[in-house]
Parts: sequence; structure tokens; C-alpha cells
Amino acid sequence: MITFRCYETKTVGIHRWLGDQPPEFRAEIDAVLELIQAAKGLDEILSVKALRGKCDGLTEIKIDFSLETELIHIRILGYETRNSEFILLFPFRKRGGPDYGTACRSAFTRKRGVERDARRAQPCRFP
Repeated sequence: MITFRCYETKTVGIHRWLGDQPPEFRAEIDAVLELIQAAKGLDEILSVKALRGKCDGLTEIKIDFSLETELIHIRILGYETRNSEFILLFPFRKRGGPDYGTACRSAFTRKRGVERDARRAQPCRFP
């Protein structure tokens, strides 16, 4: 079973970002994260993918769904620890091409912050 921990500070974090999303987005995101939590490991989940290149060392959770006539692509970047925990670092709505440069830089900055101070990765509060 996967345990999620969420990057949070006083000004930014997963829960703050989720709170700014429409209820339909939150419902889809919560559903995918609940399914991932119930899995025995990340390897068996198609919507979870290790990244390469500039983002090597990060893993993405892909959340794709339709809302009326629009296809929505949500990505959450994070990494797995030795304790079978997955640290959710940087969520974003993907628009356009495959370049994750800015998102990966932000995720790596947050990862370094968690490695310096583990209190920045608190247990997640998902329904």
C-alpha cells in the first residue's frame, strides 16, 4: 500500500493548489489518488510514470479526464521514498507540449526542501 505525503509550506503546497481547483477537478484527482493508495506498488499503475531527461529522479501521476467538451490533463510530480511513501511535490494542469522544464525545476526545489526538513512533507488529507 502506498502512503502519500504532501509538500506544504505556509504559502504553497498540494492542498492549497487543490483548494483553488473546481470541484469537478478535485473529485477526479481524489479518485485517482485513492486508487493509487490502494495499490501494492507504483509499478502496477499505468497512470504513474518515472520521468527521464531533465526530470530524471521524479515520477509523475497522470490524471486525464473529460469535462464537457474539454480534455483535462493534470500532472502531479513527486518521488517515492524507501519507506513506500510517495511525496507529492508539484501539481499542475498540463497544457500543450511535453516540456515539463519549469514544473520539474519547481519539483526539484521542493524535493530538496523536503530532504532538508521532512516536516515539509506532511501526511496528505484526501477524502
